[in-house]
Parts: sequence; structure tokens; C-alpha cells
Amino acid sequence: MSFQNLFMIHIPKTGGSYVTFKALEHECATKEKLIQKNTHHWPKRFFTYGHFHCLKETQFNFPHHFDRCYQDYDEYNNSLRFSIVRNPFDVLVSMYFFKYPYNPVPENARMFPDISWPEFVRTFCNMDKKWLPQAGSPMKQFMFFQMFDDDGACCAHEVLRMETLDDDLARICKPLDIMPIKAPRYNTTDHRFINRNDAPDSGGWRGEGGKKLEGRDPDFRVYYDDELRELVEKKCQRELAMFRYSFDGHIDERIDVEGIRYKFDIDRVL
Repeated sequence: MSFQNLFMIHIPKTGGSYVTFKALEHECATKEKLIQKNTHHWPKRFFTYGHFHCLKETQFNFPHHFDRCYQDYDEYNNSLRFSIVRNPFDVLVSMYFFKYPYNPVPENARMFPDISWPEFVRTFCNMDKKWLPQAGSPMKQFMFFQMFDDDGACCAHEVLRMETLDDDLARICKPLDIMPIKAPRYNTTDHRFINRNDAPDSGGWRGEGGKKLEGRDPDFRVYYDDELRELVEKKCQRELAMFRYSFDGHIDERIDVEGIRYKFDIDRVL
């Protein structure tokens, strides 16, 4: 089946904002400020709506995202649907420093609880505890649940990797004669501090032992000790196996969307 449009299933902290506001901003048909900015280019063929999901029979009590179903949009059925994944170890680091589901700007960042990085990881990995500050988030059950429907099928025609996003995006855009723009990453965070007491009011983070980092380290592994690594390996073993990730990286190959299935209501990989 040939497609003319692109439709993104947007998983938080995987590079979707970069795709929307940088790489495909000139093709975006759903963000008014981008439409006004690129009035010379029409028709626009990239559709992105937010952090929703593909489950028609499930509703979530999470106040920030996941309140709609992608399948309810007209463009869902006539577009090449894609999603993006990222190493789960890296996703957690990004969420913590970005203050997800809020964001780093001071007026919103204050809503993020005063929680240490180890406690953030431990509450994510313990299903008997609330994951602060994301109590009720379905991502705790399965980090990439949004791309699967009620029967467990993957609704994305293509699943890209954030680690190779520019190349992956160019590959899926080429048959549609769409030219993504390579640009510096968008909506990234500065990981300068782990010790919140040493940081400005709007940011900074504390870890056990008061370790402080000067300058962002792009290697997510520096934020994990043996305990935290083992917790995430156990908690995210299904995501790691399904998308071929490990603590040391990923297997550089395309993801077979026909070979991945996850059923949310019974929390089971099929």
C-alpha cells in the first residue's frame, strides 16, 4: 500500500518534538504556528497530535497525556504511521531531568516533586509503589504501550530509533518524496546537576552522595550504579528484548513491526 502522508504515534521523550518542530516542521499540518510559518509550502503531509494511544477500548486516569485514541483521527487510516523508541535506560534519565510530565521552565518545574534520581528509578521499577511524579501513568506498565491496539497488534508501519533518528526518518520519507531537515536536537535537557541543593531554583538534581555533574554527559550510563541498572533491566526486560536494547546500546537493525505484539489489558507480550 502506498501512502502520501505521515502520521506519528508520539511516545514521550523519544525525539517526537524534534521531528515536529525541526525535521518535518515544513510538512506539519497540525501545529498552527508551523502552518503560519510555512505558508509557502502546501499541501502539508505530516500529522501529529500529541501523546495519545491506539487503544479504542481503554481509558486512562492520567491528567497529562493519553486521553485520546489515535484511531479516532481521519488521517490515521490513510497515512504511513510511525513511532519512535529509545533505550529505556536513556528514557528514564531524560524524563527525570526534563521533569516530565511537566518541563524545565521554572513555573512548571516547581510542580515536580523533590525526589532524588535513585528514588525516581526505584518507584518506577516497583509495581507496588506510586511512580513519582507520574502516579497513574500507563508507561509504568509498558513503556511503549502507545503503539499497540486492543488486540496487541503494532499499529505503526515503521518503528524508528531515536539513536539513528535522522537516518531512519530519511528512509521512510524518501518513498513519499518528503525531505526531512537535519538540525540540532530540540527539547533536550541540560543534565548539569544531580545535587539539587547546588542548583538554581529552576533545576538541578540530587543523588545519593550529593554527586554533582558539571556539563551534560550524553552517556546515560553514568547515572546508573549496579543497583539501579539491575532494577531497570528486570523491570524493562520485555521492552529491552522486544526492541533489541541493552545497557550498552542496541542492535543496529530495523525493527520488524509484524513480529512485535503487546496486549495492554492483560499486560502480556504475545
